[in-house]
Amino acid sequence: MPPCSNPPRPGGPPGLHFDSEKVLASFLGIDTRAAQWLKEQHTDPNEFGLVCLHQPSVPFVRTFRERLGIQPDAVVPTFHRTGNMGAATLHLQLAHAADQGRLRPGIQVVLFGMASGGVMLISW
Repeated sequence: MPPCSNPPRPGGPPGLHFDSEKVLASFLGIDTRAAQWLKEQHTDPNEFGLVCLHQPSVPFVRTFRERLGIQPDAVVPTFHRTGNMGAATLHLQLAHAADQGRLRPGIQVVLFGMASGGVMLISW
C-alpha cells in the first residue's frame, strides 16, 4: 500500500493521511548509499555544520540522521512547521539557516535530495 493511501483512523479527520513508517520504508537504502558516497568523499558526518534534507516525516528525519551519525543540531528542521514541501524543502532550509545566522563562510553544508537520491557537499 502506498504511504499516502492508508485510511483515516475511525473518528479522525477526513482527507489525505500519511503513514510515516511507510514513508520511511519507501526510502530504504538511500541512507546506505549516501553514507557510502560520503565515505568516498572522506567526510565525517560529525563535521557537518549544516544538514539540509528532504523531510517527508519527522520519524524519517530522526532515523536518517541516526543511521548516518549526524548530530541533531546540524539539521535544519522544517517538517514540524511546513510539512512535506517536496522539491522546495532544501531551499527553504537554506533560507531558514541564513535567517538564523547559521550559514557562515567555511561551514560545511550537506544537502540530501531524497527522491533523487542525490547528495551535495558545499563549503559555504
